[in-house]
Amino acid sequence: MGTINHANQIIKKLKSEGHEAYIVGGAVRDHLLGLKPVDFDLTTSAKPNQVMKLFESRATGFKYGTITVLMDQFTYEVTTYRTDGPSEDQRHPDYVFFGTSVEEDVLRRDFTINGMLMDEHGEITDYVSGQDDLKQKTIKTIGEPYLRFSEDALRILRAIYFQGKLNFSIEDETYEAMKKMAGLLTTLSNERLIVELSKIIKTDYQLKAIDTLHTLNLHHHIKGIEETIDVIVKKKKSITPETFFTVAYYFDEKNMSQWTFSNKLKHKFHTAGQLSKENVKLSAQHLFDYGLEIVKLAARTQAYLFDTSYAMNKLEYMYEHLPIKSAVDLKMKSTEMMALTHKKAGAWIKDVQDDMVKKILSHELKNERTELFLYFRETYVKGLKHE
Repeated sequence: MGTINHANQIIKKLKSEGHEAYIVGGAVRDHLLGLKPVDFDLTTSAKPNQVMKLFESRATGFKYGTITVLMDQFTYEVTTYRTDGPSEDQRHPDYVFFGTSVEEDVLRRDFTINGMLMDEHGEITDYVSGQDDLKQKTIKTIGEPYLRFSEDALRILRAIYFQGKLNFSIEDETYEAMKKMAGLLTTLSNERLIVELSKIIKTDYQLKAIDTLHTLNLHHHIKGIEETIDVIVKKKKSITPETFFTVAYYFDEKNMSQWTFSNKLKHKFHTAGQLSKENVKLSAQHLFDYGLEIVKLAARTQAYLFDTSYAMNKLEYMYEHLPIKSAVDLKMKSTEMMALTHKKAGAWIKDVQDDMVKKILSHELKNERTELFLYFRETYVKGLKHE
């Protein structure tokens, strides 16, 4: 997040010290499209150590010339003009060269619509015909597309993201290069895939973007999501990121379990995927066992897969009015069970508690001390005493 006023202040300060500086990339693109820029990246002739002397900052990418400048509660990435060396991981250059011209710096970037520069007066410098491509609503790489994608395979998905965000078309040569170089997607880490796929799914023109992803067969190079993408294209129905990953777990748990989600998210997607089967009727027992968040996700996933409908407010009402939400809320304690049976603690206690909870949730029992004691005596005491 940031403001154009702050970005202009950074430019003016750098210029006052004899350096060149511009806003570059997505902020310029969005400004020209009449959209409100959210993030501001700047490029400058100043070296990283010179930038750090002028501003409160952090050396977040010093090796690559990037310094994060702090201004109020916002951050701004300021990067020294550079050209990139080769990259073994199709992500980071193995080394960079500082001290190049701003034009050379622009020519290393991804797409023409992200290659325009803007000074503190709003004047545009455009070495790559980005303004023309904006007018034509075209996504086109800067220079040779095969080279751009070999430098960073994520750019293949970035083109899809910008299509979904802006409703632009992809230029023919760029499109063909994406198709032929799709295999490079296998080199990307799950972390990068999760971020980029989530961004694609959140775009206003999600279905257009996913249709392109499908047409280019990009999904066959991302293990775990193949069938999910097929389903979205077939249904022509938009989806949220959480439902997307739950559907992916539903169809391909083996591959999705290898993705690097947090343990909490893995449990959430896996459990909601299991509960999303068509014959599972979500109940008070599910709400007790898994909580409202997972059950609601399962309901959304069922609705997506099988064109059913769940009233989310009904699930919320059910959860709010559960007669019991945890075994610790039972009005009969485990110590009391042991005292009545003269038995030591063991797995039998959980079995009894599970039985009581199930009957309370189905309204066969009330979670009241007297009623639970009577039920326990009648159902368990004699049998447990003689085990």
